[in-house]
This record gives sequence, C-alpha cells and structure tokens, in this order.
Amino acid sequence: MPVNDRAVLPLAHALMRPLTERVLALAADGRPVTDRGFVEEALRWCAAGKAHVRRIPPRSRPTRALLHAEDAAQFLPALFGLWSAGIEVCLTGDTLAGTLERLRAGGMVETGDLLALDWAQAPAAARRMTALDGGPVEFPEPDDALRTRIRRTPLPESQPLLTLFTSGTTGDPERVPKRLGEVFAEAESLSEALHEVGVADDAPFWVSGTVTPQHIYGLLFRALWPLTTRRAVVDGRRLHFEEEAAQRLAEAKRSGVRMLFVSSPSQLSRLSDPGAFAPNLDALLGATSSAGPLSDEGALAARRALGSFPLEILGSTETGGMARRRRRLTPEGVLETPDWRPMPDTEIRVRLESGELARTGAGRIAIRSNHIAREDWLIGSDRIELSEEGFRLLGRADRVVKIEGKRASLTEIESLLKALPEVREARVFKTTGGANAREALAAAVEWSEAGRALCLASGKLALVRQIRASLLRSVPALLAPKRWRFTDAFVRNAEGKIRQASVEALFDPRRPEWIRLEPAADESLRLLVPLSARLAWFQGHFPESAILPGVAQTLLVDRAMREFGLLDAQSPAPSSVKNLKFKMMTFPEETLELRISLGDAPEGRRAKFIWTEFGRPEAVRSTGTLVYASGR
Repeated sequence: MPVNDRAVLPLAHALMRPLTERVLALAADGRPVTDRGFVEEALRWCAAGKAHVRRIPPRSRPTRALLHAEDAAQFLPALFGLWSAGIEVCLTGDTLAGTLERLRAGGMVETGDLLALDWAQAPAAARRMTALDGGPVEFPEPDDALRTRIRRTPLPESQPLLTLFTSGTTGDPERVPKRLGEVFAEAESLSEALHEVGVADDAPFWVSGTVTPQHIYGLLFRALWPLTTRRAVVDGRRLHFEEEAAQRLAEAKRSGVRMLFVSSPSQLSRLSDPGAFAPNLDALLGATSSAGPLSDEGALAARRALGSFPLEILGSTETGGMARRRRRLTPEGVLETPDWRPMPDTEIRVRLESGELARTGAGRIAIRSNHIAREDWLIGSDRIELSEEGFRLLGRADRVVKIEGKRASLTEIESLLKALPEVREARVFKTTGGANAREALAAAVEWSEAGRALCLASGKLALVRQIRASLLRSVPALLAPKRWRFTDAFVRNAEGKIRQASVEALFDPRRPEWIRLEPAADESLRLLVPLSARLAWFQGHFPESAILPGVAQTLLVDRAMREFGLLDAQSPAPSSVKNLKFKMMTFPEETLELRISLGDAPEGRRAKFIWTEFGRPEAVRSTGTLVYASGR
C-alpha cells in the first residue's frame, strides 16, 4: 500500500502497513515497537485467537476476549490481532474479582471466552492470554496462508467487535457494542480538532498521557488516533503523577521530539508545580482533557503548569466525543469559558420538553454522528442550553456522576450496599470538600441490626472498614464513598419515599452522628455520640486546641431532643439552663454517651442531661438541666 507521509492512514488497513523500521510506539519499558514489530506481534495474537476458536464448540456469537493493559504499546497489537481473528474485544475498566463475577452473572462472558494481558485472575503460568475457565492458550507462529490473508484484507468495519461497559442507570454493567467502522471513523476525524492545540503532521511527536486505553477517550487519543498519522509515536507508559509527566516531557525534548499530553480533569487540576515543566515547555505540543468538564481552577492550574489551556473534549462511552472547547484569558487576565462546539462530523440539537428537536433552547442533548450506530438522533443524558454559538451544560438527567473523570452510577453503588448484611437501605451522592476540595461520594446508610450491632461492639470505623472491603470487590477505590453516615431510619414522606434533604442533613457539620441506645427506666433518651473532628463545634472556639465548648454541649442536647421527637421541631429554645457543671474537657474523635431525662418543672418542662465517656459512666464531662417554659 503506498504511503503518503501527510495522509491519514485508514485504521481498517492497520495490519497492511509497510513493514518498515519506523518507530510506531514505545513500550513502558522503553523498548521501541516498529511498524514491522507491531504487525508481527498482531499476527501472533491473531494466530492464537484463531487456534483457540477452533478448539471450542460452535456458538451463536463471536468469542469474546476481556482485554486489559496499562501499556498502550502492548495493548495495540493484542487489540488488532484479536480483531483480525474475528474475536470481540471487551475493554473493562478494572480487573477486580467482582467485575468478572458480575459480567459472568449478566451473561456477558462465558466459558470459552478469554482473559488477555493484565488480568489478575489469570493463572501466573499463562503467557499472555488464558481461557476464562483457566485453560492455557498457545501462541503458534502464524503460517504463510494466515499471514498473506491478513496482510491483504482490511478489518471488517461492519462488525461489532469492540465492547465497552458503562454502569448505566440501573446499577448493572451495560454493554456498549461498537462497530469497528464507527470507532475508526471517530479516530480518523480527530486530527481536525487536534490542530487547535498545534498538532501537525510535519514533525515527530510522542502521544503521552495519564489516561488508560481501557476507556473510550484513552482508546481514541492514546492508541487509535496516533496510528492514523506517520509522525505520531504511541507512548505506552501511563503517567500517574505530575513528576512522571514532567520527566517524560524532558525525555521527549532530549530525544528531539515534541509531546502531546493526553490527560483528564482530575490529573490536570493537581498540577501544582509550574516549575517542573517550565524548562521543557518548548517541547510540549499541547494538552487534551476529557472524562468531564475541567473546572475553572483546574483550567488555570493546567495553564500555569503547561503554558496553555488544554483542549477539552466532552463525550461519553455511548456517544464518543461530542464537543470541544478551549478556555482563554482576556487581555485583562480574566478567564473566559466559551460554549461547547461540536466535534468534527457531529451535529448537536436540543430536545425540548415538547419532544421537538430544535437548534436553540434548553433540554436534553441530541447527537447525530457517523461514529454513532444509528441513523436517527441519539438523546443523551446531559441537559444543555443550545444557541447558535454552541451550548452550555445544565447538569445530568440521570443518576450517573463523574468522580475525577470516572463515571459512577449512584444506583449501582446503592444496590451493592443494600446487598450487604450490614445495610438495610442506602443513599449515595456526590460531594466536594476536604483537602484540595476533592470530588468524592458520600453514603448515608440505614443500617440493619447486624450493622448496628457491629458499630456498638467495635465502633463506626470497624463498620465502615467492613462495608468498604465488601464494596471494593466490585468498584475501584476512587468510587467507594469517602464519607459515611449511619441512621436507624431515614425520614420518608407520605408516599414512603426517602427525603433527600434529610439524607444530606445527616452530613450537617453541626450534627454529631449519634446512635440511639435503649434508655434506662428513668431516662427518656440515651445516645451514643461519636465526635468527629469534622464537627463545626470544634472549629475556632479555642485557638490553640480543638475542644468541644460547653455551650455546644447544651445546644446539642436541645438538638437531640428535637431530632428524636422529644420536642417539636418548631418548639421555642429553652428559657433557662440550671445546675450546669463542666467537669472534663472533650476532644475530637472521642465517643461520649448522652442521657436525657424529661420531667415537669414549675416553669413548664425540664430536661436533665449528663454527658459521660462511653463505657465509663464515672467519667462525667458535663451535667445540667434545660428548662422549657410553658406557653412560650
């Protein structure tokens, strides 16, 4: 096949490329992979796949291979070799045992399918690929007939030989099958958008990045698109940290090439040392970002470190890349955020509440593109406001969120939690807070008797650890909730639905996470009160030390009675406080016990209280009486 250095190389012809010694990729260990090496390794994968298919019983669908690799240079020949063998390649986000179990349970993989490359469940003796049932897969040398056929035959673009997975909105993993022609068309169209960050086909450059080829963004930008140009080199090593990215840029400069940096909002937002990149910025072509919009702070952090704003790509597994934008600074130094503009070969409309598709207005996004497997419009889950200039995002229409660029189904995580013996009901939502305002999930849990008993016996930390350990069998650590609140029962409305406001109120920084205990005969309320350091009451009262103030202890007594129904929520505040005594200081992360006894007083009602260290009733922290005047 004749080669034009400036032409886009059709990906369907990737295994028909000339067998030259041009470096196509750099493996994670630094080993160069040439055009010849790529094709030869892909042919070995093809031969292994075909030999395996001949050994298994006939089936109604193609054999599937779950392929997982951090090294993009190792990933590429496996991908194209399996495709050329007619094997459907499934890209999973992780190799957790729970992921494989759920794929089995959903009928998405079965005996006879394959695990390829980095699968933790594969036997250690397996060379590069193993059958799902543990049987080894041999890698024979490709014979002349196979070599000739593969070298002369384009890949079948009409076949759905790529599958990605999303969590969907039901909580179960959903397959997103894609025809090769759709994926190839999108990858081949990216050059037009990438010219906006200075990428041209007239000088060699590395395509390096922090994202994995397991997801659609990394697959397109770090693996497939570089094969369409004669000047790009796939940098196989994934860059996990800022220091690694800065070092890789320096290595590119020393090698006499430039570097395109393919990254994500979570990584770009953490670029905190502009000096790390500064000596070598003349070797940086530019940067791209996807897996979610980049925040204003993240965009500015990226510009400080990289010298320019990244090209942001908006998309999803189902739609591929839909739109792009690039921030800019005004002459006065003010950050400007332009509207999103459609990607090449993509049309955007908005579906109004009436169901009409329009060129302007607010509603759900509608997309049509040659890399989406349908002739009509695909209605997405994002709500937008569309104008002639582009569109703005208004939020999601479903319960899927992104945590540092990784999609999380809140429904899925809630379902996983509710399947645990310690949990009766759960609600999960996204929150931003803590160190560096990191995105994370928060979980409110209505515990079962087993969960409550574990907490009382061993403490909240032990309960959280046990629940997290179970959850981490099915979700990566990034998507496991970081903040937890437990309750005996959620507040529900007249229809029995949980009130979201009451769920979020459990995380009120002024509210302890108290646990109701069985009161003694003369007590109206008995509570176990773990005192988190996050409590607002510890902040700012004593400059040199975090101590629970006395006034907070009286206010918390009143709050507890209202929350547990001893007082009406609208009742006036206490008219007076009597017999108040403070005997010991209280510090963060201690666990106290609060006992309240209600009775009559000449003025109206009185509530006697005593705070003690949990398990040590003799260690009294404070005592007193709140008086509530009748008629007030």
